[in-house]
Amino acid sequence: MSSSISAGLMAISTITTVIYGGLHLLLHLTQDAREPPPVPASVPFVGPMIDLSRKKSRYYAALWGRYKLPACTIRLPGARLYVINATSLIPAVQRQYKTLAFPPLQAKLAMNVCGSSQTANDILNTNATGDEGAYNRRRSSELFDFVKREVTLATTDSVYGDQNPFRDPAIFEAFWSAQICGYFKEGGHEGGSALIKARYAHSMSHKISVEDIARFEIAGAIAILINTSPTYFWQVYHLYSSPSALEDCRRELGTILSETASKTQGGRSGRTVTLDLTQAKTSCPTLLSSLQEVLRLHSVGISTRQVIEDHDAVTWGKDIHSFDHRRFLPNEKRPNSVPRGFGGGTTLCPGRHFASTETFAFTALIILRFDMHSVGDIWK
Repeated sequence: MSSSISAGLMAISTITTVIYGGLHLLLHLTQDAREPPPVPASVPFVGPMIDLSRKKSRYYAALWGRYKLPACTIRLPGARLYVINATSLIPAVQRQYKTLAFPPLQAKLAMNVCGSSQTANDILNTNATGDEGAYNRRRSSELFDFVKREVTLATTDSVYGDQNPFRDPAIFEAFWSAQICGYFKEGGHEGGSALIKARYAHSMSHKISVEDIARFEIAGAIAILINTSPTYFWQVYHLYSSPSALEDCRRELGTILSETASKTQGGRSGRTVTLDLTQAKTSCPTLLSSLQEVLRLHSVGISTRQVIEDHDAVTWGKDIHSFDHRRFLPNEKRPNSVPRGFGGGTTLCPGRHFASTETFAFTALIILRFDMHSVGDIWK
């Protein structure tokens, strides 16, 4: 019995050794010299796949922190991921927008996430790489729950109009596509923003069904909500948890407020205080700096591309993990390519001005009108 067990263990050990050595040999033989160096892995292909599935975007930050590679290749079963960490290399990637393309990934994401029909998928895959012409581009409350609710309703009201489907609590919580379909079928988009009208007209011109337009609109809702709410939360959090930052921003905003006499509905004399957002974006450098610092500190700037054909380190200083609301003031030196919260190059977010203006409006109204304290006076 013992000899058979030993033989079995020996066989398993031999097979494991052969597989392990075979994976390392396969990695060596299939790694092109023109590619960035592969990420070191104890078990090639399998190890990075497990780490990526467990850590998600934190995996990229961990690789940079451990190896400090300007660029690297993550080898996965049947796929390669090229990761660019050095900001000096990003412009070169952005210039190769046909060779290192983003639209094919957009199409795959829409097909996998939105559940669109095969007809709509075929339309999405038409000219995905842009070879037949340019890409189509149209020019005591929980703090986070409070921010999410207010921002979601304000943003979706401005986009979808009076028949905003997100006013329905079920849609608010689940992005329920069937009700969004009803929004389009009942003509709600006609009372919406120019953005929603143009998006609907563009889809109809390509003979995409109303049902598929509603499914794609889920992705549009993701674009206007998923990244913005956490940004507003962190900005409010950091400003209120730092008395000096809050005071600096309040002082800047106070210099651009205008006040006029007015009458209430009951006929009483009152006053109207107006905040000019255009002036705020040019006259409140500390508030703008705090937004950029939030994007630097809390967003992992991952810009993705699909490779169509073959074709040191940024230092923030010892306080890299600390919030410094003055870091991005005009007289401060900083790398030109970061933060990349809004992307860059051909994938520069087209809604960045909308998002930043909305952030300014939300943050300004909150810090001017409310005092806020954490439970137990500890911000965590």
